[in-house]
Amino acid sequence: MKKVPEHVIAEVRDRVDLVELIGGYVNLKRSGRNFLGLCPFHQEKTPSFNVSPDRAIYHCFGCGVTGDGIRFLMEHDHLSFPEALRQLALRAGVDLKAYEGRGDERSREEYDLLYHAHTLATRLYREILRSPAGEPARAEIRRRGLSAEVVDEYRLGASADAWDRLLQVARQDGIRSEVLEKAGLAIRREGGSGHYDRFRGRLMFPIEVAGPKVVAFGGRVLDGKEP
Repeated sequence: MKKVPEHVIAEVRDRVDLVELIGGYVNLKRSGRNFLGLCPFHQEKTPSFNVSPDRAIYHCFGCGVTGDGIRFLMEHDHLSFPEALRQLALRAGVDLKAYEGRGDERSREEYDLLYHAHTLATRLYREILRSPAGEPARAEIRRRGLSAEVVDEYRLGASADAWDRLLQVARQDGIRSEVLEKAGLAIRREGGSGHYDRFRGRLMFPIEVAGPKVVAFGGRVLDGKEP
């Protein structure tokens, strides 16, 4: 990737909702103007991980880590700066093609796989929403007063209350667990032995960019706990 101008990087940062991004990894709870959760970078029992939507940064008062959305993906998902920037740019709808060279062909192929994984997940979540297993999510939709037209337009769905439903479907479709992990849809088990679905028992909200292409998901838990 060619050097991306600072104003483009700033645009990516500004257009990404940091609470929504980190909320896909950490259970966050509002605390005044900010959000708190257990730090994903060290073991703790009392939340000290602070996300400030106003300043668009996170900071842990326990271990001292701090940064923005790009830094979070670099540290949490072990991505390089260009990889993290691409992922956030896709999420924000910022086109970086002008800064990609021939050496980025493999990266584009990888992102095609990520798009495919999100498309598969969207289809599965919609199927689950319409099935008997989707009744808790449908009840939440009714509670929110969302019409059938809104549900269809925004492609709302439901994740199964199971550890590997998406993993099984993806495997049948030829999508490796590592691809789901990079897409943010699966989590590697402690010790590195296999994966499990990130989203379980939730009402699912696809996040789209122009296309429209689904690049991420938001999820609302259905058991009364914080999302």
